[in-house]
Amino acid sequence: MRNCISVSCIFESVAAACRYFCRAHRIAMAEQLSSPRITAQYLDSFVGRLVTIVGRVTQLRGDQATLDADGTVTVVLNRDAHLTNGNAVQIIGKVNPDLSIKVLSSRDLGAGVDFGLCAAVVEATHRHKDIFVIDG
Repeated sequence: MRNCISVSCIFESVAAACRYFCRAHRIAMAEQLSSPRITAQYLDSFVGRLVTIVGRVTQLRGDQATLDADGTVTVVLNRDAHLTNGNAVQIIGKVNPDLSIKVLSSRDLGAGVDFGLCAAVVEATHRHKDIFVIDG
């Protein structure tokens, strides 16, 4: 009988772990889906919201950076942000009332990014909101 109880406990633990990781995955996917791609011109429509933006780093100063993302955007960096002046970067962050973006995650994309294509993707997602998940 002890083996049955142990197996049962192990099964319950595994099931609980699966539920936890599935829930964490759903939350991560929901956050990913709820961070629409924007350029500088869309900032005022997404205050208080999570967004994704791609731009070229034009200036680094302390805990802030300036990006060119079809317009100037100021981003407030976190400790994990390692940007290089002149490189492209993808930022996921929250738009502040002053239209700066508080960085939650950043990824250096290097120098070979087609910013025209990035802007076209943004425009397509905003033009065809019925296809893409955008609440703004």
